[in-house]
Amino acid sequence: MPISQLAIIIPVYNPPKEWAAHLLQQYNCFLQKSNETDVQLVIINDGSTNTHFTNEINSVITQISGTVILHNEQNRGKGYALRKGVDSVQALYYLVTDVDLPYTTDSMIAVYNTLKDMKIDIAAGNRNEEYYNQVQGFRRSLSLLLRSFIKKQLQLVADDTQCGLKGFNETGKYMFLQTTINRYLYDLEFMLKASHDISIRLQSVPVFLRNGIVLRSLPLKTLIQKSGNFLKIFLYRNKL
Repeated sequence: MPISQLAIIIPVYNPPKEWAAHLLQQYNCFLQKSNETDVQLVIINDGSTNTHFTNEINSVITQISGTVILHNEQNRGKGYALRKGVDSVQALYYLVTDVDLPYTTDSMIAVYNTLKDMKIDIAAGNRNEEYYNQVQGFRRSLSLLLRSFIKKQLQLVADDTQCGLKGFNETGKYMFLQTTINRYLYDLEFMLKASHDISIRLQSVPVFLRNGIVLRSLPLKTLIQKSGNFLKIFLYRNKL
């Protein structure tokens, strides 16, 4: 398989209607502003069941040449889907993000340029107070509490582990593929492994949400899964 300059990896699970049109708009905006032409888009359908998914994915394939589409018959979780997508292609650099490309184009370019220009292995998006002003209720409180705990107790180089925009080179890819959590907090596991490997060059990059992005509330099932995965990570940390 040919090696591309950049691969953008996006997991998809029961996205809202017209998700493909929004993705195409933001993807093309990234290409125009970054002046990067050798980009491969990888979409992982993580067991979507909504009826409009097939028609919309076909529009992406039609408009973006070389798009890689992978399918999980059942929902396996974001961590599993991203590892599958990252492992499916070869590139000099990789960006992983969400289906609505919620962060600004400039944020995506900043993460990419940090990898390319600063010779960084892993570039992790870092959200500031402006982000939390756009997040309401329990999700905001939980995110801030988790971030505070990570900063004080785990002492990671990049304390904003939950940011949905990250990038890495081939060295970072190898480490990403060593993660084992399939669902929530897979990214905390990734950052923990990277922070405790002195050979890894890890850099935080300020990122910002696009205007109009609405973040969904977290269901109880998600919180239970987060709790179990957090315990797994905490036990792993104590073994280091």
